[in-house]
Amino acid sequence: MADGGQAAAPAKTIKLLARTIARDLRAQGYSERDVIQFASALLAEATDMVRARSMPTTIA
Repeated sequence: MADGGQAAAPAKTIKLLARTIARDLRAQGYSERDVIQFASALLAEATDMVRARSMPTTIA
């Protein structure tokens, strides 16, 4: 993504998605704490994906 505009678009989209999900959760009655727990669980999932991809595979 050589063009700065192209790189900014996905970042804006992700931020908008996060805001929308947080607002929807609150509108459905989830507490602020629940939204934070959701964000933490999502971050843990993303971390696991990155770890799994970066771990070398071992041949037994």
